[in-house]
Amino acid sequence: MKKHISRLSRWCLAGCLVVLVSGGMLPASAQDDVARHTVQAGETLYRISKAYGVAVEDIVRANPGLTAESLKQGSTIVIPATVKGEGATVGSRPAIRTTHVVKAKETLWGISHEYGITLDELVQANPEMMVAGYELKAGSKVLIPYQSQQSATQPPVTPVVASRPERTKVSVAVLMPLKSTGSEGSRCLEYYRGFLMAVEQLKNAGKSVNVYAYDEDPAGAMLPGALDKIKAAGVELIVGPVYPQHFATVADFARKEGVNVLVPFSSKVAQVETCAHIYMMNAPDKYKHTYVADLFMHTFTKGDKIVFLRSARGNERAFCEYLKTRLAAAGYETCHLPEGFDNTQLKGLLSPSQRAVFVPDDCSKATLDDLLPRLRTFKKSYPGFQTALFGYPEWQTYVSVHLDDFFRANTYVFTNFYYNVYDQATRTFEDMYRSWFRTPLIDTYPRMSILGYDSGLYMMKGILTYGADFAGQDVPIVPRQSDMHFEKVGTDGGYINSSIWFIHYKPDKSIERLEIKH
Repeated sequence: MKKHISRLSRWCLAGCLVVLVSGGMLPASAQDDVARHTVQAGETLYRISKAYGVAVEDIVRANPGLTAESLKQGSTIVIPATVKGEGATVGSRPAIRTTHVVKAKETLWGISHEYGITLDELVQANPEMMVAGYELKAGSKVLIPYQSQQSATQPPVTPVVASRPERTKVSVAVLMPLKSTGSEGSRCLEYYRGFLMAVEQLKNAGKSVNVYAYDEDPAGAMLPGALDKIKAAGVELIVGPVYPQHFATVADFARKEGVNVLVPFSSKVAQVETCAHIYMMNAPDKYKHTYVADLFMHTFTKGDKIVFLRSARGNERAFCEYLKTRLAAAGYETCHLPEGFDNTQLKGLLSPSQRAVFVPDDCSKATLDDLLPRLRTFKKSYPGFQTALFGYPEWQTYVSVHLDDFFRANTYVFTNFYYNVYDQATRTFEDMYRSWFRTPLIDTYPRMSILGYDSGLYMMKGILTYGADFAGQDVPIVPRQSDMHFEKVGTDGGYINSSIWFIHYKPDKSIERLEIKH
């Protein structure tokens, strides 16, 4: 299986400029094909460049003297095009077929499906939708691109050729504690709502989806009845259960009836080793550690020094010991520092000519709160040293507090999900969720509704495209938060999601996503 590093996805935070690499001078044929943009409050060159699909350098080149600092609210700047001709696009903006006048209570979702286009295509044709604070108002005009035009944010996928024609119908069941009054029930309900949004997308694409929802109680009193109804309905996919005490029962049912089961939350499902119908969104630690170590060695080189930071808590000590063993076998240089290290100890261990990658053996907020100021002080005292910090999925919950320090520390966080609040597609999804269900999203990591949307769309699209045995195929979806690539466990086992990302908070205040493509 050939693997390579993908560094294609990059984002920038509002107010921070990222300089993009340009392919050269603006083509002469495009120099006269320009637009003019009036700068709004809070806009940056990067945000404007993304709205029009034009590189920052091209905008600066078309506006002599323009810099990130001189960009002022109310000023008008020239936006150059990149392509010209029949059927061409302006930057990444598609050719327009008509204009739609917005009616009261209409949504972006409804407009896109009225014209048979995707949300991404609609946004690409109307870049002002990418500006913070944009609102769809009755009476305003929206440009509608041609139906065949693909969104620039959705790269074409070349799937493995299916052995059968794509199907039009699928039946699924959701088995979760949807009526629970605690936080568990609230999260499951939000997941289910996101799942229904994926169902709606498939229905708008001409598919028929039957969804059966069953409440799951901890004691399992309702489980036998629910499974009987699932069997009678001819369900092909069960999403759930949530409670570990029900895994064995549902796995036995799946094995007997040939029904696929997606476990969306737990990473501890022993039955995945023996039941070929189990799919796990979250890989067990022994597999996750392997995937993270693989990506670590693709990202960092043998010229780096890997410094493991020991702490009294050490809740990630097992992972660090595994990573250290893998690195030593591959010829990496490793060492350790104790908790409470000072600048003198750190300087004596490092060299200005060698990058140091710090790997703490604990993911808690207490360790992070202690570590980041230490690294900040060291960098201030010894700016010539190159360093990077490696961390854990839980750290995403502390971004609002430690974002600047993440950038300063050149931080890499491993995770199988990334909630990008600055992404237009994410904001549009959240707006639709609030419109549909009259409630905001729960502030959790990952966002439960987007997880329900991503995982539901992937599983249902996989079955519709390839049939029940779709694992290993390239399922053509664009995830909003969680990517999926399922790998089989042993000869008789099921499948676990092997997708791992490194979210890299770079010192230039941009964020990139690193991954291994299978």
